[in-house]
Amino acid sequence: MKILQKILEYLSKILIFELIVLCILAFISTVVLHKDYVNIGGYTFFIVASGSMSGTVDVNDMVIVKITDDFQVGDIVTYQADGYFVTHRIISINKDQIITKGDSNNTEDDPIGRDKIIGKVVAIFPFMAIFEILGAIILISIIVVVFNFETIFRKFIFRKDLSKLKTREIDRLDQEGYSEFIKETLVNMRKRNNNKVKETLSKNWITRLRYVTKINELLRMGKYDVLKELLNSYEVENFEEEDPVFTLAVVEKLKREPISTYTILLLNAILYEDRESFDIVFMFFRNKLIKEYCDIEII
Repeated sequence: MKILQKILEYLSKILIFELIVLCILAFISTVVLHKDYVNIGGYTFFIVASGSMSGTVDVNDMVIVKITDDFQVGDIVTYQADGYFVTHRIISINKDQIITKGDSNNTEDDPIGRDKIIGKVVAIFPFMAIFEILGAIILISIIVVVFNFETIFRKFIFRKDLSKLKTREIDRLDQEGYSEFIKETLVNMRKRNNNKVKETLSKNWITRLRYVTKINELLRMGKYDVLKELLNSYEVENFEEEDPVFTLAVVEKLKREPISTYTILLLNAILYEDRESFDIVFMFFRNKLIKEYCDIEII
């Protein structure tokens, strides 16, 4: 499974890189250079709109065209005439005059000059094959996302929120608005964790963050019935000895603090992935919510 995951990661990186390059080249060709078609490494592509080449190239097929002036009788080429792109087969060459004809047509086309020919067709992708290729690309992308969901979530989605939390709950310790109790408690919490805030959170801690966020959201919205069901869904570990951060004296002060204080302490415990601090604060946080907002039995 790990080997497959690495292969898929590698393929996805190549695919993304190639798509970016293709988009840049297409932009340069059509917007910067004002061409009527893209030029990607000497190749371009067109979607066939008529059935004049039916049997060889059908309607809605994609043709890959090599941009060149080196072609001969029998080659399928794409040329521009009267503002339209035509993909037909060369049936004769007379110096600079080229005669083409659609395989399904009864008459040949008007002569065209060499300069009108964009290039010769080197590959044909049937209409359904295009969707099969796109389907394969989408499937690979889905597999990559599934196998790497947690990494992608933490790296690209959660990192921004985590940075906000760091700024909001740690870098503002010196600003007014935090009580002395909060400041002292956070200092002790930092010491316990050697001042090492996690760069990314594990799956369990992301779940705790969502849990705390949901509780505060329900509280703010006044949905106390739903809050009742949510509060007892988290199991708090039992700590027999007095905690070095949350001593008996600190706990007594904590009981008198407003709910916002609990939220701040919980968020900081999440940032440190500090299970002891989180469970102790949450235990009193839950008790306070139950007492003030919910008429349910404490488990």
